Amino acid sequence: MHYNADILIQEALSEGFSHAGRLNIEALVFMPEVREMCSADGCNSYGKNWTCPPACRSIEDAAREAAQYSFGLLVQTTGYMEDDFDYETMQETSIKHKASFEALVDKLRERYDKVLPMGAGACTICDQCTFLTPLADSPSARFLPWRRMACGSARFVSFPIFLITTEKAR
Repeated sequence: MHYNADILIQEALSEGFSHAGRLNIEALVFMPEVREMCSADGCNSYGKNWTCPPACRSIEDAAREAAQYSFGLLVQTTGYMEDDFDYETMQETSIKHKASFEALVDKLRERYDKVLPMGAGACTICDQCTFLTPLADSPSARFLPWRRMACGSARFVSFPIFLITTEKAR
């Protein structure tokens, strides 16, 4: 499928992102060390969300899926903090980023058959993730239609975001 990168970048910016640019898919590095960081549960999502370990796909499966794509879009929302401990601005920027991300993903899913959204942190589309409900124990739970709505984390596929933004996406 052909993507018009300039149009997609403009759409991302119109959704409220501060910056948007092409992502070199071939430069993605899938690292087991990142998955190990998840198991330490620093973000409090390990074992509590379909898009986080241990429920998410394997590193190898994630790498194979990403390799099917010819184009990636990297987006950023910038917040301007008063000091290093400006938690309020961090939270506001995170909320704005997630809202912009979900809106852009919705638009892209209407237009394209296959979209692989990978945001920052665990999926937060639903107020309560069904991963912790009795439904999650059902063998068919992984294939329910609502699971296609979820937005995976860049970390769940085991590549560190800082590596992409500082070294690989140029």
